[in-house]
Amino acid sequence: MVHLWRTTLEVLDSDGIPVQQRAFLSLAKLVGLIDDTVLIAVPNDFTKEIIETRLRDRVAATLGQQLGRRQAKVKAQHG
Repeated sequence: MVHLWRTTLEVLDSDGIPVQQRAFLSLAKLVGLIDDTVLIAVPNDFTKEIIETRLRDRVAATLGQQLGRRQAKVKAQHG
């Protein structure tokens, strides 16, 4: 899981994700994969909101590529 998340962040960096958005992703940790759904742990509700509203599509597409799928579903969870 750590390698998958690290690779996803590297791809997003190379695609030119804004530094502010990258900062929020650096606070997150990939903690699970169930079918096509990736569970990401975040430290607080604000980070969860940013990931789910501003970054979900890019993260889902990049994770989907890494997993060999069209797109993954992303669920951020605080706790």
